[in-house]
Amino acid sequence: MSRLVDATDLTPDDIALLERYQAMEDALASFESFVAWMRPSGHPDFAFPWEPHHRVIGEALQDVADGKIKRLVISASPGCAKTTLHVQFRAWMAARNPNDPVIAVAATQNLSESIARRVRSALQMKEWQLLSNTQINQDQQSVQNFGYGVSGLQLSFGLGAKLIGRRGALICVDDYVG
Repeated sequence: MSRLVDATDLTPDDIALLERYQAMEDALASFESFVAWMRPSGHPDFAFPWEPHHRVIGEALQDVADGKIKRLVISASPGCAKTTLHVQFRAWMAARNPNDPVIAVAATQNLSESIARRVRSALQMKEWQLLSNTQINQDQQSVQNFGYGVSGLQLSFGLGAKLIGRRGALICVDDYVG
C-alpha cells in the first residue's frame, strides 16, 4: 500500500535521490539533458555545453527521436561539431532504446571506425550505463559491431559497404561524399 509522504519528512539524502531520478528521466526524454547528464563523465564528446547552433541541430534531432521527423539532413560548415552531435545522438538513442539496432555509415571505413570508437567509448562511461541500465556485451565489442542490452547493437560501415540483410531502427550517415 502506498502512502503520501510529507515533504518535511524527507531527508537531504532522500531529496538528492529524487533529484537524481528526475535528472535521469530528463536525460532519457531530452537530447540536451542527456548531453548535460554525460558531461561529468569526462568523455571528450560531452565536455562542452551546447552553443546556439548546436541547440538548433539538437532540437531537430530531438524531433527525429520523438518521431516528428522521419528523415533529416544536416548541412553545416566544417567545424560546427556535426560529428560530435552525431556521437552524442547515437549514444542517447542507445540509452533510450537499448534493444534497437543502429546502422552508421561514413564516407570511408576509417572515418566510420573513428566515429564508432567515440560512440563505443561513450557507452562505456558509468553515466551511460546507469542511465541505460545496460552495458556493452562482452562477446560483441568490436569497433564495427558492438552490442548492448538484449538486442541493441551499433553497426558501422564505410560508404559502399554491403549492408545486405541489415536493418536499423536508426540509420545515421556522417560526412557523406557523393
